[in-house]
Amino acid sequence: MRSQILSAEAEKAQWTAARDAQLQVNADLQDAVDHSGDPDRQADIARSKLGLTAPGDQVILFTD
Repeated sequence: MRSQILSAEAEKAQWTAARDAQLQVNADLQDAVDHSGDPDRQADIARSKLGLTAPGDQVILFTD
């Protein structure tokens, strides 16, 4: 009986962690939707994810 309780508590902890992680993903997605029209956010995404630059930006290339 004790092993079943421990097993159930461990399973509950796993489901709680999974739920918390999904809640964070949902909050991040909602934030992205809420601010999708923000020009500064669009520029940040263009720079960080797409590697684009804005007119007047300086590009510094590092080589080994």
